[in-house]
Amino acid sequence: MRTAATPTALAILIAIAGLYGDSHAATAPFNVTGHWVGRARPTTGGVVTLIADFTQAAGASTFTGTVVATGRSTETLDVNGVLGPKNRVRFTLTPLPTDTIGRPGVFRGTLNAKTRTIRGTFQIKDEKHHHGAFKLVESSS
Repeated sequence: MRTAATPTALAILIAIAGLYGDSHAATAPFNVTGHWVGRARPTTGGVVTLIADFTQAAGASTFTGTVVATGRSTETLDVNGVLGPKNRVRFTLTPLPTDTIGRPGVFRGTLNAKTRTIRGTFQIKDEKHHHGAFKLVESSS
């Protein structure tokens, strides 16, 4: 014999369906616009301080900006980036025309929207293909 679901059981099922609803439901994408600070650690040793300012149009997957990298010297670099699926981040740093010692670099990482951090790896396009790890944290100032 079949019994009807009680109102309590029905409410529980609706709540569970809300938690595990359509996995294709649209979620608001994270916008990387803002001031970010962090460090890059090349595998050759040392630490490079990074100060980044990113701008991303509402709803866009691309962003631009600048990064000031301070290690043995200070370099200012242009940023062209993409925020992809699963919060994957990829951006290229290109030396400004006034910077005579800069080299382009590719940074790949993952954005954690909860902690507002981007972590990943980088490779500098020079004769030695320097590489390492980096972390950026969104700053309020």
